[in-house]
Amino acid sequence: MSRSFFDAPPSALFGWSLLLGVALHSFIPTQPFRWEALFACAAVSGFFSFRVKSKKYVVPVILLFGCCLGFARFEIARPKFPNELRIFDASAFAYDRSVQTGWMADRRSRLTQRILQIIPDDEGRLLAGILYGERGLSKSTKDEVRRSGLSHLVAVSGANVTIILGAIMKLLAPLKWSKRQRFRAISIGLILFVLFVTPQPPVTRAAIMGWLVALAPVVGRLPNMRHLLLTAAVAFVAWRPESLLFDPSFALSFLAMIGLMTYGSSCADWIERKIKSPMLAELIGSTIGAMLLTSPYAMWAFGQLSLIGLISNLFAVPLVPWAMAIGTLVILFPFPPFVFTAKLFLSAILKIAERSAASPIGIWDEVFVSPFFMIGCYVAIAVGWGVMQKRKSVIHKKVSGDGPASDQPDKIRGLFFS
Repeated sequence: MSRSFFDAPPSALFGWSLLLGVALHSFIPTQPFRWEALFACAAVSGFFSFRVKSKKYVVPVILLFGCCLGFARFEIARPKFPNELRIFDASAFAYDRSVQTGWMADRRSRLTQRILQIIPDDEGRLLAGILYGERGLSKSTKDEVRRSGLSHLVAVSGANVTIILGAIMKLLAPLKWSKRQRFRAISIGLILFVLFVTPQPPVTRAAIMGWLVALAPVVGRLPNMRHLLLTAAVAFVAWRPESLLFDPSFALSFLAMIGLMTYGSSCADWIERKIKSPMLAELIGSTIGAMLLTSPYAMWAFGQLSLIGLISNLFAVPLVPWAMAIGTLVILFPFPPFVFTAKLFLSAILKIAERSAASPIGIWDEVFVSPFFMIGCYVAIAVGWGVMQKRKSVIHKKVSGDGPASDQPDKIRGLFFS
């Protein structure tokens, strides 16, 4: 084992080992185990992880502790899973088909009806999808949005949570509240938003990360995006363990986020040096990073590859914040000038999807690949990232003159263990 592995924080080791335990049980989802015995093994290994002082021995103990807990958590939830769950079988996905009911569902339905009264047809349904993930687009429009690579626009994700956080912070700005009071208000706002849009993986992941970012100044810590992403994954898998390998929305959400943090960030930095436009560089880089990490999974799970999204996103994404802001204004104050402007932006997004979906190149609807091809793609992506970081480290050492490049830790391990 490498030095960087032993130097990894215990919390990161525990998180990755818990995910590993859930993943291992997911390979045999119908096989029963005695969760009491698994918890006993976890308790014993957890005790020794606090008693053992040598890092050489504490690492495998922590790994055993997390694996046992992950195995036990999957085993407790296993009786509720459908019997057809099979690893590497896209037809056996554990989609969340539950229908939201109760007061929140009623408020959501009424809000959708109000939007459609003000802005009818697909423009209004698109606004509802952008704001809170309502799925009401017509079949033809839905196909166009999917083929054009713009499906993420009508799925609640990190962008929505960022806007909610920004709105809450602006509302709290005039108030002379303490950090803890502001944090409580942000927590309540995030919880209500997640309950309103239903706690699906993308929005829950983003809400957990946003909540931890808000918590950081309260406890005097600097947020680390890799830690936050790992924490969000562990928290969601602890709640719904079947999501790790059987829920495509979970996989695509976390893969896209990893793409933004790795290749997306590097591409954005490189493009910014060339075109001197931070906003455009960020847009292009994030699109490339997200598509690179999600495309192998999408090819295997859905038999689809849409490279036209590299272009359609450049035109559609900048319009989304305007559509959201003016659309929200229309809901509150449905004056004709506001309605006209909102329709203009929404129609433009739909037109971009329509034109992109009609492209004769860049879209493949029947790309069926094996899971081994998908895994091979991700191995190549990981190796490529490691090579990029190693070259960057060498260049940095040569420029700064701080010593030989071999003294630098392996950055690819740092992505997963720091």
